[in-house]
Amino acid sequence: LEAFYRRHHEEFNQTGGAVSGREVFGADLDHLIEQAVADLQQRRPERRNRLVERQVQRIKRALRALVGRDLEDMDQQRRPLRPRYFEWSFGDGETAPLRIKTNEGTDIQLRGKVDRIDVDEEQKTFMVLDYKTGSRKMTGRDIERGDSLQLPLYIRAVQELLLPDYMPIGGGFFSLADMSKQDGMLCLDVVSDYFDFSMRSSSIMPRPKWQALLDCSLEHVRATVADIESGRFARAEGLCSHYCPYRDMCRCDQVGEA
Repeated sequence: LEAFYRRHHEEFNQTGGAVSGREVFGADLDHLIEQAVADLQQRRPERRNRLVERQVQRIKRALRALVGRDLEDMDQQRRPLRPRYFEWSFGDGETAPLRIKTNEGTDIQLRGKVDRIDVDEEQKTFMVLDYKTGSRKMTGRDIERGDSLQLPLYIRAVQELLLPDYMPIGGGFFSLADMSKQDGMLCLDVVSDYFDFSMRSSSIMPRPKWQALLDCSLEHVRATVADIESGRFARAEGLCSHYCPYRDMCRCDQVGEA
């Protein structure tokens, strides 16, 4: 995907992925996938089998659907928001970590990798996208509860370390299960310039609430780190599954029986 979007970046900026060019884009995407697989098989010849062929066909279908959804969005966007950065890492040695001050004044250093950052160069805005293969939806309420801190931390990292002069539109989860982008934390004041979203979604919020949610995520990080440093690992209620792979080492059942 990174190679594809880098190759066609200028075309997308000029045409927005016009329908007339979609078959050409699809053929080029297939070629890049086949090239990547050939490179992999050259490095690992034991992977040459019919299973790999079926996997390649599945990957082609999935990525064609993903790019197709992107092109539809480009056609409908009121302003040009285009894929610009891919698998951008911070805290990896080359880029500084995201630093969060504790209440005692020490630094919490975080590292991570952002799947994708879409940018409107003219308006100097950006949107963080995180690809998800599962079907579970994550919304603003999950972020508010501290159950999902990935997007707000990625937004802050991009704003502080990569695009300090740009304003965030928000962050979204790109579900590969249904090719939807409507979950995450999106700022109503800005995102309406780009997309038509349902106002009932808990992922869409006015700027004051959006900023409060961003700040709330930092408090969740501080509290989590403080618990780790103090050795507090409280049992979480209602989160255990009968199919949990960690059942043999988990103490939830013992605590519950006690």
